[in-house]
Order: sequence, then structure tokens, then C-alpha cells
Amino acid sequence: MSAIFDNPDVNSFQYAKPINVFVVPVPDGTNAFFEPAALNIGSESSTPTLRVDIYSPFELSEGEAEYMRAEVESQIIAYAKRQADLSKGWKGLAILGGIDLLLLVLLLIFVLINSDRSFLVFFWLFGVTLLPGSIEAVRVFSWRRRSRLAQYLLHSPVVAALAGRSGDGTEAITQVWGNLGTADGRRDLASLEESCRTARWGVGVRFYRHLRQGSMIDPPSSTSVARRLVTMFMATSESSPISYFPCRKF
Repeated sequence: MSAIFDNPDVNSFQYAKPINVFVVPVPDGTNAFFEPAALNIGSESSTPTLRVDIYSPFELSEGEAEYMRAEVESQIIAYAKRQADLSKGWKGLAILGGIDLLLLVLLLIFVLINSDRSFLVFFWLFGVTLLPGSIEAVRVFSWRRRSRLAQYLLHSPVVAALAGRSGDGTEAITQVWGNLGTADGRRDLASLEESCRTARWGVGVRFYRHLRQGSMIDPPSSTSVARRLVTMFMATSESSPISYFPCRKF
């Protein structure tokens, strides 16, 4: 596997799935980050190959590009293993939630059939108890995609690192780095986050907020089934894992 950076002859990799990697400023240098969950794979009949599309304000050497390709491949595998472990229990939670929903519907039918309004008290009581599980079942059902994505990523090679050519990615990187050249350009995380917000670059905002808050975006894996299910239950559906690693220091 070799890095081929800024090479116009990329036909051999045009069908590989791109992983958009962005090189951005941080207080002590630069970081490169990407979103593993943003990869649009899972419907192919065969295992896809992946390539790294790097969006950087400066030219990278072949060695730097190969380093980034290797880092992305390593973090993709680590992410896939965590997701595979975390999503093992989604079927169990979905089944339990489905049972809660079924009981709630049967209870509602029972109340409607019986004219005695006193049964409404039991309906509200059981509704408060069973409805949260039913809602959670619908949310946890979305973990199917993460489970499928993890299985693909575990067997998908990262074949090359190329210069990113998307207009949106290039524009976002240009704006963030361009703000550092202004008279009031600051390199603290809050200012960089605000710069991304001004540029309407959502993933950049999430990245700097993650660094500023100093919290893990990816939930840790656990060998305990109970702890894994609790982690799944507590996780928010809008969370989007971000992986990153250091680049140059300035």
C-alpha cells in the first residue's frame, strides 16, 4: 500500500470510497481529523477499498501522506472494532422495546373496548412505564447501520492517500486557515471553533468542541454485556464519532 499524493493520474483509485481527512490548526501545531461514521458504504455486495482524500493548506511530502494513510487505516480498524463490540446488544434492546410497545398497544385496545373509565388510570400508569422503552427501541434500531459499517470497515483496505479535490472541503480548509492570517486571528480552540461556525462547517465545529471539552467522543468498549447495554442506552443518537491525530508542529 503506497501513498500517492497530488498525482493527477488517480484513475486506478477512482472507485475506492473516499475518507475525507482535514488538516486544521490547533494551538500547538496541526491535527488531521475525519469522521468514520460518515463513510457511505454498506450496500455493496463485495468489500470496498478505501482511499484517503487529504485537504491540507500546505503541500505534503510523500512520507507525510503515507503516515496519514497508515494512521487513518489504524484508526478505522480501531473504530470498527469498538462499534462491532458496542452494537452487539442492539437486537436485544430492540426486542425488549418492541415487547414494551406491543404491551402498550394491547393495553390501549383493552381500555378502548371496556367502557369503564377507571381503566384509564392503569393505561397512564403502564404508559409511563412502557413508553420510554418503546421509544428507545426505535432509536437503538438505527445502530444496525453502525454494526454493518463496522463489519465492512474491518475488511476494507486503505489503498492510497490523495489530494482532496472537493470544492466544499477545499473552501472550508481555506477559510479556517485564512482566518489565522487576519490581524485578530487567534489559535485558541474557542476562536477556531467560532471560525468554523462562521464558515458554516459543522464537522469542524464538532471537532474543536470535542478538543475544548476534552471528552471522548467514541464510547469505550467493554467486555461486560451489562455495561455495553447501559452505554448503548445512554448514548445520544446524534453523536458522530471523530478520529484525529497530530501532524506538523509550528
